[in-house]
Amino acid sequence: LKNESTKNGEKINLIGRSLGGFIVAKYAEIYPQNVGKIMLICPAFCVGERAGNLFPENEMREWENEGVKALKKENGENESISFEFVK
Repeated sequence: LKNESTKNGEKINLIGRSLGGFIVAKYAEIYPQNVGKIMLICPAFCVGERAGNLFPENEMREWENEGVKALKKENGENESISFEFVK
């Protein structure tokens, strides 16, 4: 994305939803010279602060101790999420 955005000196417009919103905001922060406009739809800011509200305290400790937690995706498959994601 970095190389694409700098071709011909053109700026790019970015849209991000949820975690994509966080990624778009970070990209714009790191490479402001490459970005024209951004649109953030329900960006996942402060994930770590809110994660404690998603699971009971004992599950959060277990997640931190084990390093990963299996979470069910919309399609029913499990996804292993690192505790680093919510730090």
